[in-house]
Amino acid sequence: MSSEFNNLHAEPLAAQTVVACPPMVFLNASLDCFLKEANSIDPICDEIKLRESIDLHYSLPEQDRNESRSLCFNNIIILATTAQLRIAGESAAINGMERELLKSFLSNTTRAFRNLDAFCSPSILSVQALITSTFVAREHFPQSVADALCHRVCNVARTMGLQQSYVLDGTVVEPGGEREAIYWTLYIMDKHRTFLTGYPCNLSLFDSDLNLLNTNRSSRLWKLKLAQIYLMVIWEEIYITLYSQKAMRLPAHQNLHKMTGTLFGLLRNWTSHYGQILGQSLATDPSPASYLQIELKYSFHIAQVLILRHSSIPSSVQLCIDNARAVVMVILGLFRSAFMIGSMSLAARLFRNYPVVAFIKLYSSSFGATTPQLASSLQLLLKCSSVLASVKTTYQSPIAYYNRLYLGLAWYTDNLTIILNAAEPKEPSLAQAALQHPLLF
Repeated sequence: MSSEFNNLHAEPLAAQTVVACPPMVFLNASLDCFLKEANSIDPICDEIKLRESIDLHYSLPEQDRNESRSLCFNNIIILATTAQLRIAGESAAINGMERELLKSFLSNTTRAFRNLDAFCSPSILSVQALITSTFVAREHFPQSVADALCHRVCNVARTMGLQQSYVLDGTVVEPGGEREAIYWTLYIMDKHRTFLTGYPCNLSLFDSDLNLLNTNRSSRLWKLKLAQIYLMVIWEEIYITLYSQKAMRLPAHQNLHKMTGTLFGLLRNWTSHYGQILGQSLATDPSPASYLQIELKYSFHIAQVLILRHSSIPSSVQLCIDNARAVVMVILGLFRSAFMIGSMSLAARLFRNYPVVAFIKLYSSSFGATTPQLASSLQLLLKCSSVLASVKTTYQSPIAYYNRLYLGLAWYTDNLTIILNAAEPKEPSLAQAALQHPLLF
């Protein structure tokens, strides 16, 4: 695993051994943005405890400051700055000085990657430092680095028993508290990692006795988070049933219809409890709940694609294509709503966290399709590629996941453009028309 972190930067190794504590002024300027843009959707820090830890950390002499806390604070600055750059990119020119500062903070985090064992003690602080490092890696480093970090932090969480409702000394964990919130955030991250890499889950529901309903929380955001957790439970079942090594060893088509039927039964049960959330009108403000509602819809359609792509029944094949189109339309729909100030940040999150099966399905289903169907799929992929181009240019990093995904989408659209133009050589190029107005539809 250590090989994933080699050669991230050309700085001498000796200069990368200690994570520097970032200036407090930068942290204070970044804190509100982090709490709103990141922590509200992926809760890992209790706000009151976080602010108290900041005051305590900076009241200590520099040599006495905890390096895990310094790393966590440095990552908060990176995540907030990245979010601010994306939001500014939708309405104003990007500040070059902020980009240069971001590079400095990234170099600081890279020092931690060279000595991860120092941040793997079984403690909440270590888990928070590793989770924020994973968030940073998802944005600015190769996907393999983010995957390795996610795997590492899940193992640390299991070691310290985050999946249990009590700690080692028998103390009962506070329902709905910081410790429990961290576990469910990690559980969701683990499912994303599993479907992006194909590797087994590190965290499984059967290994946890946490009671999601044992809380007095009733906010809209919490109801959406609860729906997301239960949907990820179904994702875990999808992986075990259709994508795990156990599933691969089964004879082709053995009980496939029964297995997909069982999985759809789980989705129907989920829909009966949370389906109304998907149909609710979005709020008129760019709140975390609005963002999570959109992400939930995106995740729901991808779950259906993950199941249906294994079926050869014509009706299921068409339903799979319809859901793949719905996945793309969720992304494109972000730019139809004037209130979605953070639409680019949310689009980046959807591209970054979820498997690309919908794009693959649209591409593969175009072969043998009618010319109008081919043209329709191509235009959807071109528009999606245009959104991704805007996402990836908010920070020029050729090794980041977004750039690799963009190259893959470009390869798809180039091939489909050639096929479409060959099918209708005398007609105006629909691909060129889509490129001229990529976000107008």
